[in-house]
Amino acid sequence: MSPGHDPKSDQVLMNLEVRTRRRTRITKRRRFTPEFKARVVLEVLAGGPSPAEACRKHALSPNLLTTWKSTFLERAHAIFQPDERHDEDRSRRVRRRGA
Repeated sequence: MSPGHDPKSDQVLMNLEVRTRRRTRITKRRRFTPEFKARVVLEVLAGGPSPAEACRKHALSPNLLTTWKSTFLERAHAIFQPDERHDEDRSRRVRRRGA
């Protein structure tokens, strides 16, 4: 041990290091299903909880909810477009009947 060395300071540094490591644990990124996203967005759009209330209830970032809402509104028109597979099946049935 060197002169002027304080063993208590070593203990303080070790305790600080342990506490810092505990706080900086990497958390697993949560994944949300499309159904969950749609349900939360529809609740907000239907006048249910405010966006802030929905974020608190589901522990979401306001930016994340805004992104989901924007994506939902940008793609909503696709719901009313004809389903290509459905149209192909229908045209095949019509051709079979006509043959």
